[in-house]
Amino acid sequence: MYQLYVRSHCCQVLAAHRGQPRRNIFVEVPRKFRPLKPAPEVSARMRRVATKGTKPELRVRRIVRQMGVKHTARTTGLPGRPDLVLPDHNIAVFVHGCFWHGCPRCFVEPKRNRQWWRQKIANNRRRDRRKADQLRRLGYSVITLMEHDSDERVLNRLQKSTAHCRSGHRVATHRAQ
Repeated sequence: MYQLYVRSHCCQVLAAHRGQPRRNIFVEVPRKFRPLKPAPEVSARMRRVATKGTKPELRVRRIVRQMGVKHTARTTGLPGRPDLVLPDHNIAVFVHGCFWHGCPRCFVEPKRNRQWWRQKIANNRRRDRRKADQLRRLGYSVITLMEHDSDERVLNRLQKSTAHCRSGHRVATHRAQ
C-alpha cells in the first residue's frame, strides 16, 4: 500500500508491504509537477491585503457594540489571534474572508497556479481548525463567521452564544455556512 504526500520539491511515499511497518521514501518530483510560487507582483498584492480592521470585522464589532457586550479586538495572547474576544463570556470570534478560508458557498478557485492555491487554502483551513481546538482547550467557545454572513445571522449567532454562556452552558460552535 502506498500513500503519497506531495511537498514543494519532493514527494513522500509511505510504504507498507504485507504487514511490514511503514517507511518513508522520498522521491524527487520533476520541476514541471511542482506547485509554482506566486509571481513577485502577486506576492506584493497579497501582502497588501488587510488582516485587521476589514469591513466584515468592523461590521461584527458594530453589532457587538450595539448588543452592549464588552469586547476586545485582536487579542494577541490567544492562539490564532481572534478578531474579537468577549472576555465576560469566554467567547472568541473569528471573521473569515470567503476567499482566504475557502468558503464552500463563495470560494472560486483561481485559474492560475491552482495547485499552489489549493495547498494554500487547505493549509489555512487546517490552521483554523487547529487554533480553534487550542482555544476550546483553554475554555473558550469559538464562533467562526464568514464575510458573507448577514447582520441578522451574525446578531443571532452572537445572542445565542452569549445567552448560553450566561446560563453556564457551552455552545456547540461550528463553522457558519
